[in-house]
Amino acid sequence: MPCKTIRLIQFLTHDLPLCACIGLLIVSILSPDFLPVWVILLFWGLLGSSIILFPVLPRFTLLLGVIILCVGSLQLSTVGSSQVLQLGFIADEIVQVSGSLRFDSSYSANGNTVLALNVKHTQNKKGDSASASGSLQAIVGGQQAMLEGSQLSCRGTMHLMDTGELLFFIDQLRVEEPQSKFVVMLHAVRFNALTLISQRLDLLESPSSVLLKALLLGQRTTAGADIRQMTIQSGCAHVLALSGMHLHCLVILITTLLSLVLGRRRSQWFAFPIAFCYVLVVGCKPSLVRALVMIGIVQGPWRLSFKQVLTLTCIVQSMLFPWTISSIGALLSYSTLTAIICFAHPLATKIALILPPKLVLLSSTTLIATLCSAPLALFLFGSWYPIGIIVSPLVALIALLLLASGLGYLVFPFTFIAKAVGWLSYVFMQLCRRASDFTCTHPELGTLVPLLWGVGLLLTVVGILKYAGLVMHKRSRKAYDMGFSLRFPPRDN
Repeated sequence: MPCKTIRLIQFLTHDLPLCACIGLLIVSILSPDFLPVWVILLFWGLLGSSIILFPVLPRFTLLLGVIILCVGSLQLSTVGSSQVLQLGFIADEIVQVSGSLRFDSSYSANGNTVLALNVKHTQNKKGDSASASGSLQAIVGGQQAMLEGSQLSCRGTMHLMDTGELLFFIDQLRVEEPQSKFVVMLHAVRFNALTLISQRLDLLESPSSVLLKALLLGQRTTAGADIRQMTIQSGCAHVLALSGMHLHCLVILITTLLSLVLGRRRSQWFAFPIAFCYVLVVGCKPSLVRALVMIGIVQGPWRLSFKQVLTLTCIVQSMLFPWTISSIGALLSYSTLTAIICFAHPLATKIALILPPKLVLLSSTTLIATLCSAPLALFLFGSWYPIGIIVSPLVALIALLLLASGLGYLVFPFTFIAKAVGWLSYVFMQLCRRASDFTCTHPELGTLVPLLWGVGLLLTVVGILKYAGLVMHKRSRKAYDMGFSLRFPPRDN
């Protein structure tokens, strides 16, 4: 088969479905009020024409690509449109909102409870009711722990913020009992497990307990608001927030311990059950669900590339966990991981000429993750933090050691483990504090112009290193040819 045909097959089976899913995810989250039907028609036409224009290609491969793109586009567009807020009344007239929690409750810096509601019904001042849909942020005074899926009935007032978003301030909150016995049992198991873990972590001193609650449980407490703000300004927010990195490290740590007893092959079968139980306890965070689905797909009998696994993960998550994929966390998770899969290894091969082998992959992954997520951060939050390129690899290593020590302390609450947790927490805080101070001192570095300069500098360095690699390859090839030409023929004695 010609080389161009092989490359076209690879593009249609690896790159195109992944790029299409990430593009549709961006459209459905950032512009949910525009149903991307034209995108679906475009993909249908593109792949339909490719079947006609390239009859040499496998029909099954192209048909599979058509199915993946169409199913993914339909589901993502449906999920995106379902998050559009439709209240049924004018916002100023609404006094009561009913719905379910998308995620566990969190706490603001002022000590209030922040709720993400899936709205189902609204009521106005006259007492009239209407059906509603979409996602709505709500705030209630005090700290109240509520789990995702809880049915809530809230009375209060609706306010339009300066950002253009609606925010519901709750005066009276009533939690309704779930009708399903399974949901009641699940909430009881989650609540008891989170309470036991929190009580054990409360035995540690303040910075350590707050950090471990964020790393292990993803809890955003009022006491940790300053720490969270500091990690954001240091460019290490992804390290503190629960993500796929935490889940993979947890699975690797436990399976490694199990391999000492059961063997390496048998311990791998426990990877998915361990990840499932962990996600069941801490909740369906977007990045955790993505990592859980990926672990399940990787453990299957089929052989898929990383791009195919990520594409299939996006489709499965949008089908089974639609409320998690339609979020900013899922968008950042998928876009960053896609950039790492596509560009980290090619960059690592170029910078291997100037860096030690052990630092090559870590440096390339950090560079790609920071620079590729910076445009989204600028669009969503108005700033990015370039100091994270330097600090985040070391902070991530400290966070993983802190995570392992925290798990050890949960099982064996010994004094020396508590001291190790305290020392690691101190190092973590010092690194983030100095990086945060640098960001506050140089706020101009978090704008668009430094990002363009950084991308241009990286491309220039990569071009120079690529040219240097070609020169070194030609010289080594020339030296090899010269050595071959100087060989003497055998003599007849």
